[in-house]
Amino acid sequence: TPEVPLLSITLESDAVVQPTEPAKYLKLSIQKVHHVSGYLGFVVPLLVSLYYTWTRKQRRLLQLIKKHLALSIDVDPLLRVINLNEVLRILSLLERLVRLAKQIQSYPSPAVTDAAPTPAVCSAEEKSVKCEVLHDPGDQQRDADIIFIHGIKGALDKTWTQGLWDLASLKVLNLKEEKAWEIPSSQDKSPPTQEKKICWPRDWLPQDLPSARIISIGYTTDPYLWRPFFLNDTQRTGLPERAWEMINKLSEIGVGSRSIIWVGHSKGGLYVKQMLVNACESSEPRFHNFSKNTKAIMFYSVPHRGSILANLNFPWLFRQSIELLEVQKNCQQVISLHKKFLEKLEKKELSVAVRSFIETRLTLMGLVYVRIVSEESADAEVGELYGIPLDHRNICKPKNRECFLYQQLVKLVRETIEPEDLVPS
Repeated sequence: TPEVPLLSITLESDAVVQPTEPAKYLKLSIQKVHHVSGYLGFVVPLLVSLYYTWTRKQRRLLQLIKKHLALSIDVDPLLRVINLNEVLRILSLLERLVRLAKQIQSYPSPAVTDAAPTPAVCSAEEKSVKCEVLHDPGDQQRDADIIFIHGIKGALDKTWTQGLWDLASLKVLNLKEEKAWEIPSSQDKSPPTQEKKICWPRDWLPQDLPSARIISIGYTTDPYLWRPFFLNDTQRTGLPERAWEMINKLSEIGVGSRSIIWVGHSKGGLYVKQMLVNACESSEPRFHNFSKNTKAIMFYSVPHRGSILANLNFPWLFRQSIELLEVQKNCQQVISLHKKFLEKLEKKELSVAVRSFIETRLTLMGLVYVRIVSEESADAEVGELYGIPLDHRNICKPKNRECFLYQQLVKLVRETIEPEDLVPS
């Protein structure tokens, strides 16, 4: 196997170099405000009118209740002391209780099923996963599967593309060893061009890892992460069920019989952990092969403890989608999943090499710059952790084949796959 070309990097200091981003959490993008200010005069009155239209419906409901109550009750004083906001809050609470009751009814009985959702349960749910093979050397030459999973609102041609960011140098922080490296821009041997949109897993990896099959998993996302109140909720599968759907799709194309390397961006990394936990807890041998043959995981800004952005809520105007509820900061579901993942590693049910990247720059979301995944949340508590001066969208977009983001993945694959299992390029 040929040696991976080493990056000529210079050690600056043993102390961690802090990111150059401003200390404040949010900052306004003046340019964006200038461009959209003309629309605010239309959007705000529209939202207000929709809000009051909805509240008038609730008042109409109270009038109907008043009309049909028994005549022997003095209703007028009663309704005069009722706070409309409290009534609306109670109605909203009842709506949530109804949804919760429906979810409980849909859960399998503990007496006849395992604690984790089974493939049979998921077969009747929404089908939202697509599995696409980007490169396949064939059964005779194939020695490993590298599987990519994007995050919320991501896609193959949106997440895994060549980075068009332009930095004079790429300062890399090793957050475990508290060291820093700076990669000069002079090492950019193939500067990006916007004339051709490069999908780097499909266009670059086969050149460096020709015997590995490259697979991309895509999944649908609620078009409204914050769904307006006047739109009905849609029935969508959650993280455990969708992970089972992904495993079934991968099993259909023979994944599990060879070494597996997972690459996840943002919530895609949570799906990786959920699939591995499901595989460890499954009683079917074909799913056990997923956990047994997993060799490495590359996390690109994965919120292992959720994201504070998902906690943002607009009561009486929008409802958070299930995609957001599952990744709220310190959400019980993500905390429990990460705890199980670490337990599997500790008990040697999983034996994998882990490498994580975290953005150290804010990400522009509409009008403001926000921190989508914090350093604390991106720390998987196992393996290496690198801080990269890019935002959440660009953290998974290497600039070229010599880029640190790309070379670390190639290096990870070559280090974790047995030498005889990987055909050299």
